[in-house]
Amino acid sequence: MAIEAQAWGEVRVARQVLSTIVINTALLIPGVSRMHNRQPEGTPFGHEVPRQGVSLSIKENTVSADLYIVVSSGVNIVEVGQPYRKR
Repeated sequence: MAIEAQAWGEVRVARQVLSTIVINTALLIPGVSRMHNRQPEGTPFGHEVPRQGVSLSIKENTVSADLYIVVSSGVNIVEVGQPYRKR
């Protein structure tokens, strides 16, 4: 019995689902204590901070994310931003 190749389908993922995946992944990074939430008293970065601390940009088949994180006290923020390596 021969198996015929089938055409690829299409998978669509809701923006909120992608945002949740990005947030949960960021929170697994050692040194990240939480996502920065929008503050009622103003914008500390000189521009609007997204409500959940993540801003997604989706173009064609590429997703980019800007993360607004809070790093734990005493943690080297440069190390937090480095690509993950087993320690």
